[in-house]
Amino acid sequence: MNILIVDDDLLIRNWLKILLQQIQNMETSIYEASNGQEALETCRNNSIELVITDIKMPVLNGLDLIGSLKKEFP
Repeated sequence: MNILIVDDDLLIRNWLKILLQQIQNMETSIYEASNGQEALETCRNNSIELVITDIKMPVLNGLDLIGSLKKEFP
C-alpha cells in the first residue's frame, strides 16, 4: 500500500511514519509532503492509495488538497 503523510510539522510526519512501519502484515511505501501543493505533486507522480493530511498548512491547506484530489482522482 502506498501511503502519503502530509503535515508541515516534521516531528508529526516522522512519528506517523514510524507508527505505520510497525504494521508487519502489510507491505507499505510511505511518502511524505510538508504542504498540500507538494502532496498534490506526489500524488500525480505516484499511485497513492491513502492520504493522511493535516488541515492547517502553508501553500495549500488540507481541505483544498482533498478537494483537488477528489477532482483529479475520482
